Amino acid sequence: MIRPSRVDHRPFSLIPQHFGSLLFDRSRVRYLPFDQPSTRLLERWIDESVDTYVAEAIESKDRAAAIAFAEHLIGEGILSCGGRLDADVVDVEPPADHLCGPLVTHVEIIAACNIACHHCFAGDLPRNHDPLRLDELDCLFADLASHGCFRVSLTGGEPLLRHDLFQIIDAAIERGVHPTLTTNAMLIDRSVARELGRRRPLRLNLSLDGSTRESNDSLRGDGVFQRVCENARMLRDHTEFVIGFTLTSHNISEAEACVQLARNLGAAGVVFRPLFPVGVATRYPELMPTFERYTAALKELAGADTMESDIGEGNAECGAGRLLASVSVQGHVNPCGFLREAFVAANIRDEPFSRIWNRNQGFLSMRTGPHSGGCRARALAAHGDVDADDPWHRQYESKPDQYFVPLNNLYVTRD
Repeated sequence: MIRPSRVDHRPFSLIPQHFGSLLFDRSRVRYLPFDQPSTRLLERWIDESVDTYVAEAIESKDRAAAIAFAEHLIGEGILSCGGRLDADVVDVEPPADHLCGPLVTHVEIIAACNIACHHCFAGDLPRNHDPLRLDELDCLFADLASHGCFRVSLTGGEPLLRHDLFQIIDAAIERGVHPTLTTNAMLIDRSVARELGRRRPLRLNLSLDGSTRESNDSLRGDGVFQRVCENARMLRDHTEFVIGFTLTSHNISEAEACVQLARNLGAAGVVFRPLFPVGVATRYPELMPTFERYTAALKELAGADTMESDIGEGNAECGAGRLLASVSVQGHVNPCGFLREAFVAANIRDEPFSRIWNRNQGFLSMRTGPHSGGCRARALAAHGDVDADDPWHRQYESKPDQYFVPLNNLYVTRD
């Protein structure tokens, strides 16, 4: 087994973009946008201190603005107290009208699973023939990092079934990519927990779908709830994790109880997202929550004074092909994994991911199509047309002051 990587990457990476830049903050795994004038200051402060720049500034208005900007960045922990930015600059020519690379890429590393959930977005499994090899995944991670994509979600199926999982994680970290591993947690034992805990900055997302054995196991299978809870308690001794709940019509009344369960299990946070009409879930339309019930659940949780919550990933426009992309176990690239096989753009075995992202007609069409907002996968399920209206978004537009943006997820963090 490859030992956990010890490569030291600089705390920040500055990614040129057509509007200016994105600054990737490795400690908080987040992107921060800056316009052109701010970007020019950030570039200078990599090589020289704020004091040097201010001393050379001729116009007082430039000096005052720079000082205010620098003080804000120091307060945010972005600049050092000495007024320097400890960052590398991604050597890439920004496209004229879209990001150099996605903010996050979902990489399906296995298409087999040890359980069979009634709402699995991955569809019928197994379909694990001819998976991408470790060296191919390593090339993908290098390509992503070279174009400013530093967040990768490792998905399945169940990733822990992959025999070289830890080598895959190591390869991502070595390239400067921050991986998140989504797992059903059934296969975690103490040895696995130790190995996961050694691989910083790996993030872990455990899946549950109910606050009780009855509600969870009706979706995920008998015995899953107890096993996952036991393994989560064991895992917390080795590393942090969050628990992801998919809200369905079946469990949406348990959202607050799910938060309490996650806290009892030692989770660092909780992520709520709605069930999407994709994969196996299309066979169980009765599981789909209504827009009103989903947004009401978010509003109730966000307003609770017993927890620290944050509405995240909110955007009236779908991120497919604009902010995110998906790579299948066989290397097929898609603007969004929820769109499945009909929208595969190309394969990384034939051309690099970055070329597909920048030049493929499928991605270009997804960015420029006549979309009215909302989720393209939900529009496809409702109308058979990826460019049609998302019915949830249409409801949001009717009363935007009453509802959350329909692409919101809710993050609840531990107090």
